[in-house]
Amino acid sequence: RAAELGDGYLAISSSPDQVRDEVRRLHDFAHSYQRDPAELTVALIDGIAITDKPLKADRNPLHGTPEQIIEGLQGFAAAGLGHLVAGIRLAGDATFVGAKQALEIVGRDILAALRPN
Repeated sequence: RAAELGDGYLAISSSPDQVRDEVRRLHDFAHSYQRDPAELTVALIDGIAITDKPLKADRNPLHGTPEQIIEGLQGFAAAGLGHLVAGIRLAGDATFVGAKQALEIVGRDILAALRPN
């Protein structure tokens, strides 16, 4: 339905590999309906959880240090993700102050690193 009638696809808590497969399938369906796949937006809803120390390799790609999260976001972009809807927090801190700190880290360290020069 997304490829035939919709404007895009919203993945939920998918890995970059899953998004890559979902994008491939979405594009295949779009072609079968004579639609340009570039017209379809691919988005993901998930959470960003920032830690002080690196997490193990089997982590959620959007959890870990800012460097790990940047790596995860780059993996999603390479998989075809165009938009991210994310709750942002410090891992283990559900307070407003923690959320504010997490947003500051995302703006200062993560988004700044992803912006083209």
